[in-house]
Amino acid sequence: MLLFIIALEHRGNYLALMQKFPQGQGVPDCIWYVGDTLYISFEAKTEQTPGYSICISDVRQAQGHSNWIRANRDCGPEATILCVIVTPREQVAAEALPHGQELFRVGPDEVRKLAQTVVSVLRGIRSQTTPTDEQSMIKAIQEELVKRQLRVLDIIQRFSQQPLIKLPVVK
Repeated sequence: MLLFIIALEHRGNYLALMQKFPQGQGVPDCIWYVGDTLYISFEAKTEQTPGYSICISDVRQAQGHSNWIRANRDCGPEATILCVIVTPREQVAAEALPHGQELFRVGPDEVRKLAQTVVSVLRGIRSQTTPTDEQSMIKAIQEELVKRQLRVLDIIQRFSQQPLIKLPVVK
């Protein structure tokens, strides 16, 4: 679990997103944010056993991060908050559905794939530019982010492909 959170931190840096790791009870495992208008909160349940359903307590915990962000971050009422639960489980318990209306599920493999792509892009750019030529490096990074669909909006689209309410339901 800790390694996964550290990986989120590194990916946040690579994607030009700011990140925060709140401490305490009922807080997101990680938050990526851009200014005060966009937040992606993560509840990492990567240790869960596949084949079971996402339970009500996990859904409540992850969905509650939106309220935590609004209460603890300087964001206005118009801020976009994307709440993501990262789990290998691909179905949801019926009793959890009413609590996860705005929650999205992302598999750990998808997050790992994103990390591998980002690392590959950065290695490629590093091998083609010099650290002293900062402008060329920034331009190359921007071009590759567009080409590989790694811009912030691309990440939001990627992480919002599986709304919890559209997963198979287990009664």
